[in-house]
Amino acid sequence: MKLLLKSALVAGTIATGVLSVGVAEAATFGFSYTFEDGSLLSGEVEGELQDDNDTVFVSSVLEFLFNDIDLTSSIDSVLSYSEVTGFTAPETVMSLSGTSMDFAICIDEVCNGVGIFDSETPLGEAFGGSLAAYAFPETGLMRETYAEESWTMAALDTGDEASVPEPSLALGLMAIAAGSKALKRKRAA
Repeated sequence: MKLLLKSALVAGTIATGVLSVGVAEAATFGFSYTFEDGSLLSGEVEGELQDDNDTVFVSSVLEFLFNDIDLTSSIDSVLSYSEVTGFTAPETVMSLSGTSMDFAICIDEVCNGVGIFDSETPLGEAFGGSLAAYAFPETGLMRETYAEESWTMAALDTGDEASVPEPSLALGLMAIAAGSKALKRKRAA
């Protein structure tokens, strides 16, 4: 019986440790950027917060507003600004602090829309700086030097986290329950 109890506790501990290794999880983030001319880019993205607790690898745009006009249904693609211009970039990146940026939200095949990149990206290095730009058929192209202080981004509490327990928590609780049951059987015997 002791062996069963020890085995259950060891298995639960191992499962908890293995499943709770720091893997980036998808989350929802709200963002906004105010251009020098007062135009406002805002929306929500889904992405994975990286180990530095700042960089977000963007997987999709959930909401895309420009000057309060909802363009979400018009999104053609979301990629790194570097990719749009022919440079190689591994991820579409936004950051909570605004220090690491490389994204483009395109509403058509020629990538009218909005894009921001910083000087550390392949494009930024070639360009010699950072850029924030938008281009729409009705507005034309507007470019400016990207300003970190005009960017805001934060994780949104969607409420989904409470409804689904973490796998490591569930396995840990099952291991404790199994150990408790085995202990009760032992005491009853």
